[in-house]
Amino acid sequence: MAAALLGGGDYELQVSLSEALCRLTPRKDREQRTNQWFSSRDVSRAFCDIQDRDFEVDCRHFLNYVNRCHGDQRRVHTFPCLRAFLDSTELFPPKDEKLEKFWVDFNQTSECLSFFTDDPQVPSLT
Repeated sequence: MAAALLGGGDYELQVSLSEALCRLTPRKDREQRTNQWFSSRDVSRAFCDIQDRDFEVDCRHFLNYVNRCHGDQRRVHTFPCLRAFLDSTELFPPKDEKLEKFWVDFNQTSECLSFFTDDPQVPSLT
């Protein structure tokens, strides 16, 4: 799974594989296991930094790092954006105070664009 995570060209697949590895590996065993899974000590450390309680944000940081490490060979290109629109509808970033940017992922393998948003159609309760 770790090899597929590193070579995957789809951000959502990478998130799913990261989550599976986190759930299948007890926290106390992660450091030892990641040194077997990843040839780079920096990637191993970045994976061990993923906390279960902040999985989405920590996994975003980890995968952004992993994908940047591939340089020109990367298959997921991630860019922060300030605003996004779908036709005339503005899309809003997920409401998470720990998520400092609104990310857009260009996935080469799946040939799709992905980003995670709050639903702009949900009426406000205020």
